[in-house]
Formats: sequence, C-alpha cells, structure tokens
Amino acid sequence: MDIENKILEIINTGINKDGFFEIDKDTTLNNGIIDSLDIMHLINDLEHAFSISIYEGGLVKEDFENIHAMAKLVEKKLKEK
Repeated sequence: MDIENKILEIINTGINKDGFFEIDKDTTLNNGIIDSLDIMHLINDLEHAFSISIYEGGLVKEDFENIHAMAKLVEKKLKEK
C-alpha cells in the first residue's frame, strides 16, 4: 500500500469513520473537515503507522491541507529516520 492510500485509510477509519465527508486524495481538509484536535489525533496515527516522529521540526497548516501534502510530510520524515 502506498503512503497516500494508507493516509486515506487512516482518515477514513478515524476522523471520518462515520463517512460524514466524501474524502479522496484531492479533498482540501483544512477547510472545516478537520480541526486542531483531529490534526493531533492524525499526527499520532501517522507516527504509529509509519514509525516516524512528526513533531520534530516545524509544522504548518499546509502540511495537512490534503492527502498529497500529508504524504510529502511523511516521506520527508521517513527520509530523516
């Protein structure tokens, strides 16, 4: 499974477990779909799923804009390991 599909799975089984939002890889998430608490949970889930530490280094809201942006962040953190 590639990184984007894994992130999408994490979101759809966590934040969007009730299927309230139609989310795909291009969906803009930081327009009300996810809030700061959701991001904290998502960071935790991503850290566990990919065995990375996301909090090290600065984060910007654009890192969580959509699945593509999150995948870039994960890829960057994987390279830093």
